[in-house]
Amino acid sequence: MLKEGMRVRVYWNLHKKMYSVQDAKTGRVIHHTTAISLKDCKLSIRKAGQARARREGRKNVHAFITGTYPVFSEYKSACYLDGAREVSYNPYKNDTFMREGEPVFTSPLITMGSNDRPSVWAI
Repeated sequence: MLKEGMRVRVYWNLHKKMYSVQDAKTGRVIHHTTAISLKDCKLSIRKAGQARARREGRKNVHAFITGTYPVFSEYKSACYLDGAREVSYNPYKNDTFMREGEPVFTSPLITMGSNDRPSVWAI
């Protein structure tokens, strides 16, 4: 169950076309959503999963955003806040999450939304 103040790990679920939310302590999926906002975030890539995606030419789950839930109502998007920029990750081109051509590893605030594909905005 998703609770206020909980540390979670979020990834894009390739089959459900939405975000899966894991308890950061147990790794158990506790929620699925099309939008979520987190604070005090760490963006991470599992190198073995990235290598497998490149080797096989098939995506797999190896990119995560870990943070504290919630920041504010999920209806208010961080992309409207000053300084928010889109973050992306392409396992075939980049080794890390990227924001405006630069690697990004942490962010004080991230909002994730979707319209059949992930949209991530970070301060």
